This record gives sequence, C-alpha cells and structure tokens, in this order.
Amino acid sequence: MSDKHRTSPPSADENASTTPQGVDRREFLAVTAVGAAALAGVGATPAEAATQGPSPTQPTPLPSPPAEDDRPLGGKGHIVQVTHSKATEAIKKTDEAVVRQMVAEALKKFTGKADLAAALGTYFKKEDVVGIKVNTLGSPFASVHPATAFALAEGLHALGIPKKNIYIYDQYGSRMRKAGFKPLNAGQKEPEDDFRVHFHETLDYAKDSTATGGFFKHKKKDGYPTGSSRFPNLLGKLTAVINLCCVKDHDLTGVTGALKNVSYGNVDRVPVYHCLPECNPTCVHDGKCNVARVYTHPEMGGKVRLVVCDALRVLYQGGPQDNMTYKEAHNAILVSTDPVAIDRAILEIVNGYRKAKKLKPVEEDAGGRRAPRFIQAGAALGLGEADLAKIKWEKVELG
Repeated sequence: MSDKHRTSPPSADENASTTPQGVDRREFLAVTAVGAAALAGVGATPAEAATQGPSPTQPTPLPSPPAEDDRPLGGKGHIVQVTHSKATEAIKKTDEAVVRQMVAEALKKFTGKADLAAALGTYFKKEDVVGIKVNTLGSPFASVHPATAFALAEGLHALGIPKKNIYIYDQYGSRMRKAGFKPLNAGQKEPEDDFRVHFHETLDYAKDSTATGGFFKHKKKDGYPTGSSRFPNLLGKLTAVINLCCVKDHDLTGVTGALKNVSYGNVDRVPVYHCLPECNPTCVHDGKCNVARVYTHPEMGGKVRLVVCDALRVLYQGGPQDNMTYKEAHNAILVSTDPVAIDRAILEIVNGYRKAKKLKPVEEDAGGRRAPRFIQAGAALGLGEADLAKIKWEKVELG
C-alpha cells in the first residue's frame, strides 16, 4: 500500500463537524443521549422524536434464507482464521506486508484457490462494482487497518475489476482519516485510475427514507414503530460488498462485528435502532434484535458476498471507542461467508480476553443488559450459524 492511502489524524475542525449527517453524529448521540437514556431506562426525548422522520407505510419483508445448496462456497458455519505473530508490534505498529500475506492465505484456504484473485473470483465478477465496508469508529487502533482493506482491493483489481469500480467506505470521514485512510471529500472529483475511498457524505445520503426492516426503539401506543432511514447514495452504485469488520466490545450491544458493521453502518440515524433496557432478557423488537433485522435488507446484507474480520487487535472492554487500557494484539484475519458465525467467533475471542483479565463474560456484564442478542436473532432469521459447536473454525498459523 502506497503512502497516498495514508494521512495524518484529522484536525480539530474536521472532528468538530456538526452537519445534519455530520461525521461524528453517531459517536456523539450514541455516547450521550442514547447511552444515558439506555442506562436510565427511559425512551426517546422530544428532540429525538422530532428527528425520526416519517415511518414507511409498509415494512420491508424479511427475505427467506437461501437454501443450503445456494450458499456460496465455504457456506454456513465455516470460518478460516490465519494468524501471524509478526503482524503487529506493540499494538500500534503494523507490518503491512505480513497483513497482505495473511489476507491472501486466508482466502486461498477458504476457497481452495491458488491465489487471492482467483479466490475472490469465487464471489465477484469483473463487471461488479464492489464496496469494501470498513469499521473505523474505534480509530486509530480499534479499527480496520488500511492494509487489510487495500489487500482486498488489490485482489479485486487483480481479478480484473477496474480500480474506479472498487470503493472502500465507512460512515465518518474524520474516523477514516484517523485510522489511516484518505477519503474523498464531498464534491471532490473521483479518481479514474485509483481506488475510491469514501465516507457517506462524499456522495451524501438519499433524500427519502427507506423502510429498513427494523423497528424504531421508541414506544408508541400500538407498539414499536417500523423503522426507516436514509441510505447513503453509494449503496445504490454497488452491486456487491465485502463486509470488513473488526473485533470490539460495545457498551450497548456487547460486541460489534459483521452484522452491525453493515446494518448500523449504512443508516443515517443509528441511535433510534439501539435496544432498550426492557430488551433484557428478550428483545422487544419482535423478539429479534434490530442489528440482525436491518441486515436482512436487500441493500444491506443482501449485497454482502464475503465477510472478512480484521482481528489484528482486540478491544475487549470499554468499546466501541478506542481504549488502549483494554486492548490486546491478536494478529489474526478471519474469513467467512457467514456473518453470524463471524460474530459468534468475535464473542468467543472477546470473552477469552475478558476471562484472562478476570472480567465477566459480555453476556453477564451489566446484569445481562449488554448480551449480544443479535447473534441468536441472526440465526433465527436465517443469516447464519450461531452455535459454536456447529461452526467449523479452521485455524492456520503462518509464523
């Protein structure tokens, strides 16, 4: 990866953006209004209710899960993990050449193909317009690393997809910059001969709201209203997505991984979907957590053909923001076509570090409020395998 993909951390002005779809809105609302409301056990404030926008007249129907024979190679409940002890040094330093090797080996092992391009060719065609959805909210070091994203982008290009048809993207420009990416700004001309790095406001959000398949968290007399949100315009350009997540603890959902990276990473108002205190022990949103429900939308998980998890570092407590006190180098890359299995593996990894540090499992922390119920919900909705005993988790050590 060349230096042109990197940049210094954002300036104070960049981090201070407060536009209606500002780059740090999710961070601000989730940590303040929603976090405080969830802990206090209250519903929406008048200000929140006023910004919800119109509810759709019809919810998006949940699609039937694909038949077993229709699943991509690798299939339900299959994960390949590649580990290399030299991938990182003292958490902050990354050996990008080692990371590229890990990505290639993981995909080759998962598909049985001879090289990275051929492996990606199992899921993508030369005619595709591919988005690589990264998670950089926990930047700089509880985030997807640019080396992982660009290794996948280079593999897609080697397959024959033009660079201009490969997008690396996330929600917030300041977070992407802090993680080491260099996204285009709104209105900036897209390069013809390089990968396109975007945050949602580069192409803005759609004017109209779309039914997401989830529910707004706020109570109404007739139950929880059907949720709708504005989707980023970039989604409409993409024919396929690589879901590139990372491994983090999360103060509201227990952990954050593949399902949440796409479902909550592609809507304009995240806080209105987070679960309420009364979701403990069972989610009040039709018994199935919004994280999984929104993922079923055709523009969300419906475009995902491959899931890759950047597990170079693990944030096992204090997430979703970066926190050096509770982070360990894990030096792994995981690959699957099953987002539920990946999230179950993430929970296992996070709980492993929590146990070593004498912390309660995520499911038991905060009286069970943080239990990641979306994992079982994903299985119930046919998105993948949540039973660890039924997941084939292959592990390869490279060095």
